[in-house]
Amino acid sequence: MGVRIQDITAELAADKGIENIKGVFIPEVVDGGAADKAGIKADDVILKIDGEAVNKASELQEEISKYHPGDDVTVTILRSGKTIEKSVKLLSKDGKKEISTETVREAKNSTWWYLGKHRTHGKISAKNSQRCADKINR
Repeated sequence: MGVRIQDITAELAADKGIENIKGVFIPEVVDGGAADKAGIKADDVILKIDGEAVNKASELQEEISKYHPGDDVTVTILRSGKTIEKSVKLLSKDGKKEISTETVREAKNSTWWYLGKHRTHGKISAKNSQRCADKINR
């Protein structure tokens, strides 16, 4: 998503004036990243990803991992005491909306592979690799 994230501690909440210790704090937004393009800013707090509450950095990472570059995700944030929804078009690490053929080849040889929004374990066949690539690059 192009943000640095951290869990909200009581100390951070007091320092930043965050009333409830809910959500995930964004200390930094990557220039030109998906979050930046959607208008998410440093010091925002992410509360939800497509309606799913996130209260730890690991929960946010898990929710985002269910999606692919090019997917639109609704991110609910808290900014200056107001709840705001932002539509974020996810990008790959290199800033593209599609996954390259090379990335698919690398994934095919890895232990973990995401099929749709579900993770599977084990190597996948060339046929399934192409099916996944077609789905990802839809």
